[in-house]
Amino acid sequence: CDEGFEGRFCDACDELAGYHADGAGGCTTDACLPDPCTAPPFRRCVASEAGVRCECPLGQHREGETCVVDEVCDASSCGGRGGCRVEDGRVVCTCDAGYEGDECERCAAGYHDDGEGGCTDSECLPTPCDLPNRGVCVETASGPRCDCDPGYHDDGSMGCTTNPCLPHPCGAQACRTGGDGAAECFTPVCDDGNPCTDDRPTMTGCAFVPLEDGSVCSTTACTRDQVCSAGTCGGGTAVVCDDVDPCTADTCDAVLGCRHAVDTARVPDDGVACTVDSCASGSATHVATDARCDDGRWCSGVERCAPTDAGADADGCVVGDVPVAPVSSTPCASYGGCDEASRSFPLVTRPAGSVCDDGIGCTTGDVCQSAGGACAGTVSGICSPVGSCASTTPAGDFVDVPTAVWQGRITLDGAVPPTTVPINAYGAASVWAVAQDTGVRHLVGVLRYTSSVTGGGYRRDANDDVIDLRLVPGVYDLLFDRDTSTSSSGSGDRWV
Repeated sequence: CDEGFEGRFCDACDELAGYHADGAGGCTTDACLPDPCTAPPFRRCVASEAGVRCECPLGQHREGETCVVDEVCDASSCGGRGGCRVEDGRVVCTCDAGYEGDECERCAAGYHDDGEGGCTDSECLPTPCDLPNRGVCVETASGPRCDCDPGYHDDGSMGCTTNPCLPHPCGAQACRTGGDGAAECFTPVCDDGNPCTDDRPTMTGCAFVPLEDGSVCSTTACTRDQVCSAGTCGGGTAVVCDDVDPCTADTCDAVLGCRHAVDTARVPDDGVACTVDSCASGSATHVATDARCDDGRWCSGVERCAPTDAGADADGCVVGDVPVAPVSSTPCASYGGCDEASRSFPLVTRPAGSVCDDGIGCTTGDVCQSAGGACAGTVSGICSPVGSCASTTPAGDFVDVPTAVWQGRITLDGAVPPTTVPINAYGAASVWAVAQDTGVRHLVGVLRYTSSVTGGGYRRDANDDVIDLRLVPGVYDLLFDRDTSTSSSGSGDRWV
């Protein structure tokens, strides 16, 4: 039989040799076979001389009646204050000097908190030195001592300083820091710059005794009437340095007082737009310059700079010799507005057959005989029985009817008529004066929108709205004829 087996057919375990059935048809000396640890959580069998016991799986350890994962050492183990090892799944700490506890969490006997989360046996931690510039702690037999910081020394008054004159090394003289940084003894010239103190040299330096309140003083040449108050010079009024010269820069020097420097770059504005103002000569000049008034238009007349003239405008400009349109000899023609290009007043003629008024009361049906020609009517019998209409002139032998000049501009609802209209709204409009006694219509003016405008639309002549005609004195009604023509010819179907 193989080792561990016995019997005729080797079907029994050799118990005398220490074998027993392994629960799987074989024989073994392993006390953990068959496995006695089947109940969780302790399912790992451990054999020893004392027998077998059921433990936690590898990587875990027993805590009471449960199994937990074994602890591991890392950077945070033992609080970073000792060495770390794992025993039976638990972290075990070997604390550094000065620490104790399972996780080295407290200071050992003879050690104390160093003020920064650690433990120390030094009397200088945490530092007891909290005075300014005295932060160097030194341990001595009698306890910690606070010395001055590097670069500082004792000032003789329990303080620390970098001043070489402390404690005072010069006896009866004053002390100051020399060029090499060391103390330098000298007899001072006392002046604290305060005009309200009496400055006196003393054995230890200077004494500055305040003057009585109300004492006259001065801190600057730019302020006057200053007095002392509680040792300070103040009050007073500022010195006015204005010399009323627009060509000088007026300043005040604290020592020298008022200064007046000529500045030729200044522009002494006199408030008149048409004068050239300058300080180039050192004094103010204001040269009247006609070019600043001239708008370059002939129709505007002659414009010149005359700021002292009673008729001058806000810019100092005066306008004279404004061109005036001549008077037409016939109501069938009139002079339009001033034309800048031709420097004249274009003659605007009315077509033959246009209704007009010849100024003769006893004629009817007055029309223009030709373009720009004479205005004539048909002789009527309205002069009978007193006389006959024997003359066709306004001042004949038998009829002398006075006429009056009517001049002005056409307005629509009080506003100037539009000078341009859209492309789909051009045309014309006529204004008539209708005599209430005779019913005769007299053409006052026509707004003709016939000239193309760049970008679309039409415009009228700028002088279409000018009224200039002669009428027999009387009462007239105004007729506004909404002409539907698209041109001055009278054809079309749109209204302005």
